[in-house]
Amino acid sequence: AAQALHAALARQREGVERLLGPPEEVEVFGPHAGPPELEDIMKIQPPIRTVQAWEFWQQHKEFIGAHGPEWGPGIRERVEAASRVTDGECEEGRALQRVVARHVVSVLGDDAVLAVPGAADVAPLKGESG
Repeated sequence: AAQALHAALARQREGVERLLGPPEEVEVFGPHAGPPELEDIMKIQPPIRTVQAWEFWQQHKEFIGAHGPEWGPGIRERVEAASRVTDGECEEGRALQRVVARHVVSVLGDDAVLAVPGAADVAPLKGESG
């Protein structure tokens, strides 16, 4: 399955290259890639997730309050954590998001396409777990 996916993606990549030219690999994050607060990508993730949690809660708190859905393990804890994120914590994360956005634009300019994997591997086949 992975080989078929890679072949399909290669065909798509070839089409994009015909339109935009060959890809250029750039280092967006990492030591010496940008502002000091972006050197360690592992330190970027928690504030960004805080913003996501705050946004989730703002969008869904009325529904959750009105319907009291039953959550499975793990989800219930994330929803409860999202309900406790303060506006101030969200703003701290948003400040970092703005730093990230400015940096990405400074690296890529205004005429680039950023291709980022959405997952570390291909999805499991239908009917498989994992």
